[in-house]
Amino acid sequence: MAFDVVLHLATLLAVIWFFCKDIWKIMISWAMSFKGDSDNMEKLGWYIILATIPAVLTGYFLEDLIESTLRSPIVVAVMLIIVGAIFIIIEKISKKTKELNNLNWKKSLTIGLAQAISLIPGTSRSGITIIAGLGVGLKRDVALKFSFLLSIPIILGASIKKFQPFLK
Repeated sequence: MAFDVVLHLATLLAVIWFFCKDIWKIMISWAMSFKGDSDNMEKLGWYIILATIPAVLTGYFLEDLIESTLRSPIVVAVMLIIVGAIFIIIEKISKKTKELNNLNWKKSLTIGLAQAISLIPGTSRSGITIIAGLGVGLKRDVALKFSFLLSIPIILGASIKKFQPFLK
């Protein structure tokens, strides 16, 4: 478990380091939204929050099922195959024309639901959220950026949860 915690924290630090300017802009704009100011970065902050909710709820309510029943090698193998196949199909059929400012709450929620699916062992969180981003029409680089920004709250939350036993 210590290895998982350290690995997650290292991933989190790498994402924060790479996106630090964007994160700062999003946080400032999001905070300013409470004063009535609105811009695309403020919306992005809200979309990240919205897209995080499905995985948080899924993890909270289905943790025992995910950790016990779904940890079988067959589930992992099946999910790897399914997600890989979906990635190939979506890569071929998606439009990939939308920019970050074309993101809306429905597209964000769709990507967030995909992130909830990533709690099934064998499903790559970044892979499935990028697939969902492409599926809603985002350009590849935009889907990637949103996926990694979306990883910050969920990895932070999971790391805090996993770190709790070490504090006792």
